[in-house]
Amino acid sequence: MERTYHPNGQVKEEMWNPVRHENGFTTYHREDGPAYQSWYVTGQHKSIIYQVNNQCHNNNGPAYQSWYFNPNFTIDLRPWEDQLCTSKKIEYYINGNHHREDGPAIKEWHENGQLINEHYYTDGRHHRTDGPAVQVWHENGQLICESYIRVDQRHREDGPSYRQWAKNGQLIKEEYYTNGHRHREDGPAVLEWNKRGQLIKEDYYINGEYHREDGPAAQAWDNDGKTVHISYMLNGLLQVDDKEPNARTWENGLLTMESWHLGDNHYKVTHYKQGVLNDTVYRHHFRKHRVDGPAYQEWTESGQLIREEYYINGRKHREDGPAYQEWTENGQLIKEIYYVDYYYHRTDGPAIRRWDKSGQLIKEEYYINDTRHRTDGPAVLEWNKRGNLVKKVYYANGYCYRENGPSFVEYYPNGSVKSEEYIIKNKLHNYDGPAYQKWDEHGTLIKSDYYLDGVKQGPLIKRAR
Repeated sequence: MERTYHPNGQVKEEMWNPVRHENGFTTYHREDGPAYQSWYVTGQHKSIIYQVNNQCHNNNGPAYQSWYFNPNFTIDLRPWEDQLCTSKKIEYYINGNHHREDGPAIKEWHENGQLINEHYYTDGRHHRTDGPAVQVWHENGQLICESYIRVDQRHREDGPSYRQWAKNGQLIKEEYYTNGHRHREDGPAVLEWNKRGQLIKEDYYINGEYHREDGPAAQAWDNDGKTVHISYMLNGLLQVDDKEPNARTWENGLLTMESWHLGDNHYKVTHYKQGVLNDTVYRHHFRKHRVDGPAYQEWTESGQLIREEYYINGRKHREDGPAYQEWTENGQLIKEIYYVDYYYHRTDGPAIRRWDKSGQLIKEEYYINDTRHRTDGPAVLEWNKRGNLVKKVYYANGYCYRENGPSFVEYYPNGSVKSEEYIIKNKLHNYDGPAYQKWDEHGTLIKSDYYLDGVKQGPLIKRAR
């Protein structure tokens, strides 16, 4: 047995056969009494633990017990300590598992002596057949919640298995469970009220799934009694109806969402801002998907289409046109991208095109199977706002490359060449002359460098063009 002491000489801890583990925990062993005890500096008991073979265990009472500190305690009160000092927590264990057959296995108190909670356990599992297995209270004694549990599953046959109250005593939630699943055949399985007692939520479940045949399976209201959500569901799924929405939500009286189940887990969802159409998305098993049109569209408050996307099984895809398009609020097209199976891809033109807000084309990019590539011209072209070409870049199979000329060319706004680069597989390279040249706006050569396979060759050369 080991002991530690407070500075005043009072025993602080008493430990029997302690085993200190790498995770920082210490376990104990004693068969004929408490394996661990601790005391406050005044001599008042702080905690008692019964352990056998490093497991909490006591056949004759709680295996763990603790008390709050009582500043008025003196050593003379020791025989009546349990009556004069407020219990903090008790726990009953058998062979390391919470277990008690004649009452709660865990009880915990507020410092004012009011119960915090009670838990009933059998062989380490929440379990009680004649009442709630868990109860929790406020410091004022008002019950917060209670749960009816059998073998670690919420279950009750004659009423709600879970109930919750506000601090003022108002019932704010009820849930019905059977064998761990929300379930009720004669009404909603979930009900919620606000602190004034006004109903704000009602959900119907059968065997753990939203289900109701004669009305909405889910409804919710705000504190003014206005509907904020409604869903019609069978067997956990929105009812199939491609004409009328089977789910709707509102905020401040304005519609914010409508949803349709189109069949076979295909859904259409429309969102609104301030009651005005904002976007529509089509999904299949939660992934964006539509075979007969765009899977996503977005509009401005005035009704102008500003974005359109095509998806198949969650991947951007379209074979007969751009899979992504974007417009300004005035209807000017500013971006279009061609995708096939989520890869940039187009065989008959640029896969990416961008315009400024005035409609001036400012960029084109050519891709095959997500790789920059073009055989009959530059794969990247850029223009300024006046329509003058400012850059062109040649690519083959993803590499910057051109067989008979510079693969990278830049232009000044006046149309004169600014620079030229000869690049093979993304490295500066030219056997027949300089790999990099630069001119001023008047056409005077100001820099000329020679490279082979990305390595600079010889001194800097300056000469007239």
